[in-house]
Amino acid sequence: MPVFDFNSAPEDKKEVQCTYTTFCSNEDHATPECPILVLDNQNRKWNHHSCGVFTNQNKQTAFEFDEKDGTCSADILKVDARFVSLLKWLGENHINVRLSGENKPDGYAVYRIREIAFGGGTKLSAEDGFLQFMIERLFASDAPKEEINGDEQEESGDDMKLTSIQSITDFITCAGRTLPDNIRLWARRNLAVAKSHEVSPEERRHAQRALSIMMNIQWKTDYFESIDPDEARRILDEELYGMERVKQRIIETIIQINRTHTLPAYGLLLVGPAGTGKGTMAEKLSKKYKLVNIDTGATYRCVTLEMLNKNIKLDEENKIAEMLKEIKIDMSNENGKQKVLLNGEDVTSEIRSKRVSEKVSQVSSIKQIRIAMADLQRKMAKGKDVIMEGRDICTVIFPTADVKIYLDATAEVRAERRFKQNQEKGINMSYEEVLENIKNRDKNDMEKEFGALKVAPGATVIDSTNMTIKEVEREISKIIDKRKREIKKEKKIYWERPETPWKKGVRATIKAILHAFYKVVFRLEKVDEENLPMDEPVIICANHLNYWDATGLVVCSKRVIRFIGKEDLFNHPFLNWIAHVFNVIPIKRGQRDLEAMKRCLRALKNGEAIGLFPEGTRRGLERGEKVRNGAAYMALKAKVKVVPVGIQGTFKPFTKVRLVYGKPLDFSKYEYDAKNPEKDNLELATKEIMDNIIMLTKKEK
Repeated sequence: MPVFDFNSAPEDKKEVQCTYTTFCSNEDHATPECPILVLDNQNRKWNHHSCGVFTNQNKQTAFEFDEKDGTCSADILKVDARFVSLLKWLGENHINVRLSGENKPDGYAVYRIREIAFGGGTKLSAEDGFLQFMIERLFASDAPKEEINGDEQEESGDDMKLTSIQSITDFITCAGRTLPDNIRLWARRNLAVAKSHEVSPEERRHAQRALSIMMNIQWKTDYFESIDPDEARRILDEELYGMERVKQRIIETIIQINRTHTLPAYGLLLVGPAGTGKGTMAEKLSKKYKLVNIDTGATYRCVTLEMLNKNIKLDEENKIAEMLKEIKIDMSNENGKQKVLLNGEDVTSEIRSKRVSEKVSQVSSIKQIRIAMADLQRKMAKGKDVIMEGRDICTVIFPTADVKIYLDATAEVRAERRFKQNQEKGINMSYEEVLENIKNRDKNDMEKEFGALKVAPGATVIDSTNMTIKEVEREISKIIDKRKREIKKEKKIYWERPETPWKKGVRATIKAILHAFYKVVFRLEKVDEENLPMDEPVIICANHLNYWDATGLVVCSKRVIRFIGKEDLFNHPFLNWIAHVFNVIPIKRGQRDLEAMKRCLRALKNGEAIGLFPEGTRRGLERGEKVRNGAAYMALKAKVKVVPVGIQGTFKPFTKVRLVYGKPLDFSKYEYDAKNPEKDNLELATKEIMDNIIMLTKKEK
């Protein structure tokens, strides 16, 4: 049984004692009857809400309570096996928590754990969202069958002493059991890359971004389907409160999610029966788009050749397993031609011989061979921009590839093509033999129990029966070019820089300097700032008089406010940097920018504050310009309050400027239906916002 040793007890010779036992539970939530853990309450009954830390008082696993009469400790009696690592992590990091529990005959049954701010009290820590996230994942997992020694999870030769990327490291430590073994090992490898100084900064950033996804996917299998960015964002916003830094990383890398684990950086897959021109297309397209050409069929031909050379029969599973452990297959491109090496020997021509072609379909039907070759093919493609051709690469190997093409043609046309290829290569086979071979292979490939040839979801079918090589190449190129444009657009749409300690520090410094500047130069005064909620999503709307308006509201507010700025700001290097530091949301002027609206709504869902000028431009009301209804639209759609702010003064040096905050406006009376939006409601809400702003600008000093 593992012992909690948090290094908080004085060093002595007394042996550490484990006071608790573990029990297995598959409940998806905790109750007093099915708790997370049970504490000893024989000497003292504990309050329903009790604060403290996990510790090892007197070298015994315990919880130290902060009571009115001092600190008291209680031994841990029972722990849900899923939560052992989490409780150890809480203790090792001396994290202050609040327990919710009930006194039972067998002890104090804890059914809820919340992280509280340093110093105790009732205020929750800003990191409690992360703790609740891990607890939810643990409840979603099954009870571990056995306790696994951490050393046993490490791979030989890998440096697993990982301390960087703290949140990800903590998650893997506490909730790593919710991940499949191979995903957990993948995460450990990438953690090593993320902290290594032997790789480029770009590689470290990529590893860090890819790793962040591990905390947000409830893995059911080793691989996963494509993730829609919009749907991912919706789920994250609904299930995770706060944690914007984590969610921003997920959205920033959503396009790369489908390429994590052992997937290629960019994948173009060509699938189809024998003789459809997959190899020819792969060769041409690899040159055109500078892709690494990997012939998956060649790997099976190498295995077939090795089995023939060693006289291994199809039903000799043990011999096949031994052969797969020893076999070495390498591929390279020389002068535009693929070269295949089997155990260091060039077999490029031999694997295309008649005896190999007759057996390769049967060999490739063996499950253990397909699993081994699938793993090999993934390793060959990992992290590269590749083009691959084969039978099951779209359905089994890389089901989430960027472009999937299914090439087809009649058996007769394919046989004619293959016959001509064989003649050029000096392979002596008649047309009839080739045709019969192709028909047999089609039957075997399509009827395989494992890795059968079929059209994968999302694949584009191209019938090349009556098409020339150039026509097929042109058609595939159109599909590739279109997909590349889509990926570029997606990356641009969903890119958003994450919050970092450096960014927060720079922002705080700038705010402090500018705040002092406003106080001295503009004699700035804030009136009724208590009307601005500090812990809920809100829209701040003000009149727009000067360039200094937005800056004044941002730097003089105790709360972080994200303003919308015209896209032109991001074209200037310095202003672009400032905009990113203050999380300005870019908007395209003169048109309805749906993406900017989406970003604002996502920010509101995350509990942030958005700043807007309904006038749109400076002194818009004075010039008789129409007031924008964007603020009203977001307020109704997100169901948040609007705080009107009246700016009094002209921001001339040493003239007094006042920021007057009004009472929050609740627009729940204006119902919003996404399917039938009422324009009248938007107009009424907009008018109410502007009326309050105008009233505040006239408020007596």
